[in-house]
Amino acid sequence: AFERARQDGARRVPFTELLKPAYLRAGIGVWVASFMGLLLVYGLNTWLPKLMNDAGYPVPTAVTQLLVLNIGGVVGLVLGGFVADRRGIKGTTMAWFAVSVLMLGCLSIKMESDLLLNVVVFFTGVFVFSAMVLVYAYVTHFYPASVRSTALGSASGIGRIGSIVGPSITGALVASGVGHPWGFYFFAAVAVLGFLAVATLPRGGGSEPAEAVPAAPAAPAG
Repeated sequence: AFERARQDGARRVPFTELLKPAYLRAGIGVWVASFMGLLLVYGLNTWLPKLMNDAGYPVPTAVTQLLVLNIGGVVGLVLGGFVADRRGIKGTTMAWFAVSVLMLGCLSIKMESDLLLNVVVFFTGVFVFSAMVLVYAYVTHFYPASVRSTALGSASGIGRIGSIVGPSITGALVASGVGHPWGFYFFAAVAVLGFLAVATLPRGGGSEPAEAVPAAPAAPAG
């Protein structure tokens, strides 16, 4: 996504361009979705083993789940791109956040089967991690080349704030002794907000307005 923005964005524009009516609705949705997406990614990557241990899983099992989560994330990147190419970016991103809500809600329940736990954590990684990447893909699809780099930069910057907030809030829940199940309730609520943010995004875009081409002068009558 960033490479495409660098290649296409020959003319750089200021951030204020994104506040114009043509882009404001998409901008707000992208910023919120990016914030929520990176909050989930960094929150889970930082605290998943501790949350699992608080749920009563042995330490080796809890640590293994972080590996399973990230393997799912790698698979999700491929699957998300495949589905988005065929079903559309907005609908796919909404579906990814929706399934993330379901998977995170399931993790709030203590599971007796290691196999079931691995499956749920794997699919949590599949959908949570690639949902964020799909938001970036939407940016490259919606915004014209002249503002694409600025839009991606703003989405990434606001998302990074989420990457700080997520681990901080989850850490506070863990310190309060309610990391499990409330940590996963918190993550599920964040995924709901991500879903709602994507739902507000307009469809279409991705092209520059054509420049007016002067008409050729008429040939003199001979």
